[in-house]
Amino acid sequence: MNSTEIVDKLCEWAPESLQESWDKTGWQLRLEDRTVENVVVAMDVTEDVVDLAIEAGAELILTHHPFFFSPLEAVDETSVKGAMVCALIRHGISVYSTHTAMDKAKGGVNDQWIDKLGLSGVRTLSEEDELGLIGRSAKTLDELKRIFEDEEITGIRCYGRKKDVVETIAFVGGSGADYIEDAARAGADVLITGDVKHHDGQRAYERGLMVIDIGHFHSEKAILEAMAEWVEEIAGATAHVIMNSPFVFEI
Repeated sequence: MNSTEIVDKLCEWAPESLQESWDKTGWQLRLEDRTVENVVVAMDVTEDVVDLAIEAGAELILTHHPFFFSPLEAVDETSVKGAMVCALIRHGISVYSTHTAMDKAKGGVNDQWIDKLGLSGVRTLSEEDELGLIGRSAKTLDELKRIFEDEEITGIRCYGRKKDVVETIAFVGGSGADYIEDAARAGADVLITGDVKHHDGQRAYERGLMVIDIGHFHSEKAILEAMAEWVEEIAGATAHVIMNSPFVFEI
């Protein structure tokens, strides 16, 4: 398959029409079609990702987060982003990003957590934008902690009302604090997401909701392995997956 054929197939899984109105799901850098033998799968386009793509002889990079959210005023090779753009063009490497289309897709970012959390009776959390999910799964706080440990998730912070046992769990991959009200109205005991701020925790406390912040990256990273498996099974190419982020770390 060439790069266009692979992306067309990917869009059958996560149609661009699903993306939010503000989003930039789609081609980020579309170069001349080449037969694709190696694909790099990553959360973001970073220097490490570009270096791996060059080293592996990749023709295509698939990321969850868009490479370009704001227009570039200039491609300056002395800047980090400009240097990456120039390197990708020199080596003929195209970039496509899935983002909120993959958040909503069946088997996408949020759905990756259905089995991990043992959810039943799963439904969409927000009917307005079809983001997030909610389902039943009786878990103690210690059991949830062990699930996160199995996923190699550390640095977890909890906000709102502490609960030793939960019955109904809401999950929103990425930045989900905006869904605190939706989760409370839907009867969730806990909302699991990322990017929670102090005042979000206060809102959750007032609504009787516990919020567990597992980090933006960690809440979404399971989709990378799923996409890598898809690349090898459907596209017939070798997938090179990066399961970490150079700008998310602990001290």
